[in-house]
Amino acid sequence: MDDWKSVFQSKTFTLIVSPEKQEFVVHSESITKLSPYFNTLINGEMAEARKGEVVGDDTDMMTFGCLIKVAYYGD
Repeated sequence: MDDWKSVFQSKTFTLIVSPEKQEFVVHSESITKLSPYFNTLINGEMAEARKGEVVGDDTDMMTFGCLIKVAYYGD
């Protein structure tokens, strides 16, 4: 239960994906656990980390939605 508490208390990060600019607001800790890429993107020194937002125009919305589902619910 403490793991979930830390997830929901973590800062939020906005991921804007697909040509339709669909916004996904996620708790940073939920997605940084998935890969080093997201950890660097969200917690690193890049402009996106400071802004709290990243745009991925070439990302498929359905695929990204599945990624978010895994981030919160697991396999």
